[in-house]
Formats: sequence, C-alpha cells, structure tokens
Amino acid sequence: MELYHVSFREYTEGQTYTAPNPIGYHLRSIQRNEGWINEILDDQRPEGYPSRIASFYSCSEVANCQAFIGNKRIDDLNPIYYKVEMDCVLGFPMVLIDKIRRLGQESDLLGACISEYWSPTREWKYLEFLSPSMTILKVLPFPESLMANKGRMNYNADFEFAKQLFAE
Repeated sequence: MELYHVSFREYTEGQTYTAPNPIGYHLRSIQRNEGWINEILDDQRPEGYPSRIASFYSCSEVANCQAFIGNKRIDDLNPIYYKVEMDCVLGFPMVLIDKIRRLGQESDLLGACISEYWSPTREWKYLEFLSPSMTILKVLPFPESLMANKGRMNYNADFEFAKQLFAE
C-alpha cells in the first residue's frame, strides 16, 4: 500500500528498511513516562498485527504527516517527506493514542479505547499505518505549509469524536 512517511532520517529511494526494536519514538515515550501506552497496546494487539514498539509509522496523506510533525526540528534537521510502500492494509485512529494518555492506566474506558484502536468500528479521518518494514518509493519536496491545516482539521475532527465516544 502506498503511504506517506515523515522522518528526520535520510532514506534512499528504492531501498527497503526494517524498523529497529524498539524504535526511537518508543524510547522517547519512555523518557516522557508514556511508554506504557505502546506497551499496553502491544500487549492487547490482535495476533498478526504490527507492534507499535517495532514499526514504522505512516499516513494516507502528506497533510497528516505534516500536521503530525508540525514545526519540529531535531539537531537542526528539517523533516523529510517520503512516499513509501508498506505491507499493511489497516489504519489505526491516531487520536486514540492521545485519548489513552488522557484516560490513564486506571480508566474503565481504557479497554474500549484500545479495542477501537486495533479494530476501528467508526469512520476516522486521521489514521496511522504501522509496518515493521517500508520501501522508499520517492523523496518528496517539502509540502506547502497550508497542507498542515488539512491534517490538523482531520485530527481535530477525530479528537472531538473521541471525546464524545469515550467521555470521562
């Protein structure tokens, strides 16, 4: 499936890469005391589904990638956008990661939220796709800054929906 990935790492067109285990995102989440989110999701993922701790993440739209990365820079590096191919057909509602964080580990709604993440029953606008490997199809030009607005609108629509669905 063709998707879009944003990273601060340089990848080469035509190459296939395997995600490290654990990925940097998970290591940074541990430093923020949020590693439990990926760990509990991985513990409850359906058989055959990719690990959040050892996968690349991508989006169905460049706008969603741009909204995700925002104005971040790492070590004075700008983000690089890629068109990629990943062996995945299911997207997972990214906003539910934030919802799980807000609910906390002791919430009665946690199980339902995790279930909806792995097996979405609703129409979500901003999906993240996970795969332990990805092939770089093309390095993309830096997108116009207005594209991020569309990605933020997708995320915000999902955020409002998640607030209603999992009201605390």
